[in-house]
Amino acid sequence: MLVEFILKASTARTDSSFTILDPSSSGRMDLVSRCILATFKQINGFRRDVNFYTILEGPSNPPICIKFIGRELERIPSDELETTFLIKELLEKKQSLPGVYLIKESFEELTTRLAKKKKIFLLNEKGIEFSNIFPMADKDLVFVLGDHIGLNEDKKRFLANLGAIKLRIGPHSYLTSHCIIFIQEEIDFYSTRRTCPSNKVEGTEKGEEEGRMRGGSVNMEKGSQLR
Repeated sequence: MLVEFILKASTARTDSSFTILDPSSSGRMDLVSRCILATFKQINGFRRDVNFYTILEGPSNPPICIKFIGRELERIPSDELETTFLIKELLEKKQSLPGVYLIKESFEELTTRLAKKKKIFLLNEKGIEFSNIFPMADKDLVFVLGDHIGLNEDKKRFLANLGAIKLRIGPHSYLTSHCIIFIQEEIDFYSTRRTCPSNKVEGTEKGEEEGRMRGGSVNMEKGSQLR
């Protein structure tokens, strides 16, 4: 199963005329960088079974899509500043790197292309419970996330027409990067339970009690809209 994330970055600049230490000059490229790290970074190495797309829609040449392909990456930046610097270099030199591609593609074009073969989910407080995705977890899953502004009604209607399913993870608006981490952890947990029916996880006896506690902590937060 391949997991993919799409971040619509409404204000992120599409040129390199910003300072990496000043998020306001970049149209919140810091948010984009945090989401990239949340998608790939692990304690030991980085994830390869995941892809990340961000659609930059800020000045001066929107839209631009930056695509990170996990299985092709040679490395992942170590922190937010290094990630922002990488994006700045991509926009300046207009050259792709191993596993990182800069392409001229809009939000509508990307989601339309992916929806032809994959199941798309839109994070929303009024969506279905997150646990309902697991019967579909043998398929590739695509999660659409908004930035600090979110998706407007036109974009939501567009996704609905593509067959996107609204999905909730809690009753409030959460940081987009935190939502990515939550989704990854829940899918990891589900995958581990499927492959370890005896509940032996990472060499330790987790048992049904951990499963109940984890389920309880999730069920306390019903609904979610990303920010």
